[in-house]
Amino acid sequence: MKALKSVIRQHKLVTILYLQELALFLIIFIPLASWFHAAASRTYFGTFFTVDFFPEILGKGGGVVVATTFILLTLLFFFLFRIFLMGGIFDSLMGKYNGFPHLLKESAKHFYRFLLLFIAYSIPLLILTGLTAKLTGSIAHNSPNQAMPVIMMIVSRCIAIIFSIFFSYWHTGARFKTILEHKTRFSFAMKGKQFLGFAAYQLISVLFLLLFAWLSVKCLTHPGTGLMIAGFLVMQIGLYGRNLFKLASYKLLS
Repeated sequence: MKALKSVIRQHKLVTILYLQELALFLIIFIPLASWFHAAASRTYFGTFFTVDFFPEILGKGGGVVVATTFILLTLLFFFLFRIFLMGGIFDSLMGKYNGFPHLLKESAKHFYRFLLLFIAYSIPLLILTGLTAKLTGSIAHNSPNQAMPVIMMIVSRCIAIIFSIFFSYWHTGARFKTILEHKTRFSFAMKGKQFLGFAAYQLISVLFLLLFAWLSVKCLTHPGTGLMIAGFLVMQIGLYGRNLFKLASYKLLS
């Protein structure tokens, strides 16, 4: 609980991450929703993705091609900027938040090291989860039991979550070591009690987001402007809470 209380006191860090995700939502999903609506109406904008700006900037072509290119480029920028921000976030978690300009300065200082760490820990995680999915898929395919595909899907997802938590734990430790030593450092250390607390916060963050995403969908699938607004707001609470618990898990290792 100390880690969670500490992050609540540093709520500006949570807000920074939330605002980045809100910007992603506004940049992608609002024009995408407009495009889908226009496509259903067979209008000019349904063909060329909402406005002339996108095909002019991203290249000529149908709405699907331009929309896909736009989304991929936006997601790439989002993930790179998130990695950039984490340098300043982790620096603030080790001490205190000294303002956004200072956070950006620390982010720039550690960006390339954090990018290298992200790649280094993501590749083995992707390989292991891929092998797990292939193995469980093979078992499900060759089993006469009709329930086996569902069982193997659940097993595959659970193993992927366990792998993700382990690699996230090591990745988090490596980022703190990198900041402390001003060099790119890797970490595969394991402390039982600390790891369990980290895993608990990570799982709570996922469950919190899933719960509020479900509530949001419940609101959005019913007619009415009020429910549409409520669905949007509920989803924002889910995103904010998810970031709060994730930062609490990182704080445990600071």
